[in-house]
Amino acid sequence: MKKRITLILLMALSVILMFSLTSCGTASGKSQSAICQDIQNEDSIYSDCGLKINSSTITKRQTNVDSKTDYVWIEVVASNDECTYYAGYELTYVLYNDGWILEDYYNDSYSYNAKNKVSQAEADEVVAANYESYEFVSREDSDNSSIFTYNVSKTEGYVSTQRVATVEYSFRPRRGWYYETSSSYTGATWNIEGEWYYDDGTNYIWVNVIDVDESSKTITVEYEMTYSKFGTWHNCSGDFASDGAVILAYNYYQEANYLLDDPYQIYTADLPETKDNLWIRNNTGVTWCGVALTKK
Repeated sequence: MKKRITLILLMALSVILMFSLTSCGTASGKSQSAICQDIQNEDSIYSDCGLKINSSTITKRQTNVDSKTDYVWIEVVASNDECTYYAGYELTYVLYNDGWILEDYYNDSYSYNAKNKVSQAEADEVVAANYESYEFVSREDSDNSSIFTYNVSKTEGYVSTQRVATVEYSFRPRRGWYYETSSSYTGATWNIEGEWYYDDGTNYIWVNVIDVDESSKTITVEYEMTYSKFGTWHNCSGDFASDGAVILAYNYYQEANYLLDDPYQIYTADLPETKDNLWIRNNTGVTWCGVALTKK
């Protein structure tokens, strides 16, 4: 009789334990909603970006009650006001006295799509802050990216440079939309045509700039000069004049890359009668022997 009572008690305890495990979800592992909550607790992107999981799909699962392990592969779709976020996870649960506890998780894939595109007006503001003149050319949109292209120009002193500028916007869930700018040089226009002179009663310099051709890198000038121990280092001397207009090749001594630098300058080949060079700077105009000439 005693053995029979003991057996009945053991069977009753087993039934109660099985019922307890089943009612707590132990036999089948954690519920899908509880798994999603664990993901949101572990992956900081949800709290950082205010993402809420909208849907989830368990694509594969291996629950082993005997070995007290539960392997879950799950895909989730989450969103906030700015984007929709897609992610896949591999999770490992281990069964303890307190139930299934998350031991490890791995975010094996993710992607996202911004819900809204950047407006051209925003890109216009960026370009307008750096250039005095701009013309919109095109925009190119792709997932989480928008590239705006412009023809731009900027004038500083006696030169105006032309460039092709781009404003590239990219979207990241933690950063939102952000941009990077770039530009490439396409040409320059010099506003130095006209007469330039220096006259202190002893030294007389006269240069007439007739044309500057950026495409051929030439400058057409005529000049007349009489000077002695002249210039920045007081070592220039000469007495000569051109016979009408002459065409001189020029090179850039310093050419700006992004925005105009100071100075932005070119120098010509030697004048035929001297070894000195005619310099042109955006901030001072035409100079000779280091001395800025005055424009008439």
